[in-house]
Amino acid sequence: LTLATTLLPPPQCQHSCPSPTVTTLNQFTIQELFRQKHPSPHSFQNAVSHLTSLCIAPPLHQHQYQQTTHNKNDTSLLSSSTSKWYIATAPARIDLAGGWTDTPPVCYEYGGKVATLAVTVNNRKPLSCRTRILKQPKIRLLTEARDFNGTLLESELCEVFTVSCFSNYNDPTAPCALLKCALLYLGLCPFPKHGDSSSIQPYLKQFCHGFEHNQDCGLEIISTSLLPKGSGMGSSSILAGCILRSIADCVGVALDNETIVDDVLILEQMLSCGGGWQDQLGGLMGGCNLGRSDVGVFPLKVPVKRIPLSERLHQLLNERIVLVFSGVTRLAKGILQQVLKRWALRKTEIVTTVQNLVQGAEAVSDTFLNEATMEDDEFLEKLAMSLNDYWSYKKVMAGEGSG
Repeated sequence: LTLATTLLPPPQCQHSCPSPTVTTLNQFTIQELFRQKHPSPHSFQNAVSHLTSLCIAPPLHQHQYQQTTHNKNDTSLLSSSTSKWYIATAPARIDLAGGWTDTPPVCYEYGGKVATLAVTVNNRKPLSCRTRILKQPKIRLLTEARDFNGTLLESELCEVFTVSCFSNYNDPTAPCALLKCALLYLGLCPFPKHGDSSSIQPYLKQFCHGFEHNQDCGLEIISTSLLPKGSGMGSSSILAGCILRSIADCVGVALDNETIVDDVLILEQMLSCGGGWQDQLGGLMGGCNLGRSDVGVFPLKVPVKRIPLSERLHQLLNERIVLVFSGVTRLAKGILQQVLKRWALRKTEIVTTVQNLVQGAEAVSDTFLNEATMEDDEFLEKLAMSLNDYWSYKKVMAGEGSG
């Protein structure tokens, strides 16, 4: 592994989202949950997901994105069968301390801090998305899993002609569900109603603004991961950020790099897979960072403290960080259910562990910030001790049998 410090391309302009009021929280969901003597993991997850979606953002139909100005009479993008690709790439991330405290509702009820480090793998950014405008009146979605030699390992193709094709956007197992969520989040069309067979083409013309005349248009979006599923390096969340950036740049939607961590968090709630903010923070911001979410703040805000890496420290870490894949995959959604159940019980062991996780993130941040005062061995020893503690805390949070 090598450290990655490159940010995604700078935004063209900013967008803003209206803030919700806390009074809109639907208490009925959580009340019904606690009336059940033995609530199922599924019902608990649904309750948390519903409350989280209201806490992190206003109702999704309220999101209004500005679009950058194009000459609406300019059809140069459609002068050939395909237009140019808009590509977004990103590194993976490793979390150094604090993981699980970024996950709702823990980050609301206690507050969270996570220290992350962006890394390339085999000197490559392993996550990417590319988007282009087509002449054909359709949306062509493709997800790819490749190895580092470029060999295609697995792919899913989905072609969209009607609004109803988006009806399974919130099913993480559906083909190209993440790509569908990104298009809906950026405002391609209204959220689909059951049985809506209307053509996607009128929405496409408006979405790819500048092509409002009789000429049809389409989109091709391809997401690619060079990491195995369940690698534990934040691939799905970081890939979501690449997808949002690539589509937004292609069609002229203004997406702010400063809020992309929040955008991905909302997107994952749409996808119903839950999750927190540390993955996208670590992979999309670049370098070493300490993210924070304060207790009781709605909607969720994640201030980021950038931790500068000296040339000496950069070299020291690059010489010693090695990626070893055990072959055992751990999908975040499965472990997340276990963590949320254990947090809900509020046992002393769990509350203490959350406190230790937050303090551990602060300790790692201090170690990096004070590295100039230490010899190499002293710095590495402190970092190693923090990582060992972190591993122990994460096993406590996930419980026995979590892998």
